[in-house]
Amino acid sequence: MRWRFWENSDLDWILATARNMFNESEWKDELEYDTEKIKNYFFSAISNPNIFSIVSLDESEKPTGFLTGMLLQYNFSDATTPGKWTFMFFPQSVGEWQRSR
Repeated sequence: MRWRFWENSDLDWILATARNMFNESEWKDELEYDTEKIKNYFFSAISNPNIFSIVSLDESEKPTGFLTGMLLQYNFSDATTPGKWTFMFFPQSVGEWQRSR
């Protein structure tokens, strides 16, 4: 499995994937989905060095999922730690990923 950071060209499939994740979630009947919030997060993840966003790719460079997170600072130190993780892998890619390990 290969990976790269998000690029502007990833917006459409990230929006579609986020919508699908929401529709499959336990929150779909309790919360309102907000496309603008997803877009704002997407562009923040590209431009803010404290947010990381990574796309996993198969051998043909097709996205198989993504990982996002944030660098957080400890309350008692200037050191940072990753947090607020979100993982999403397409179900059809999980078996392929496991075979490639």
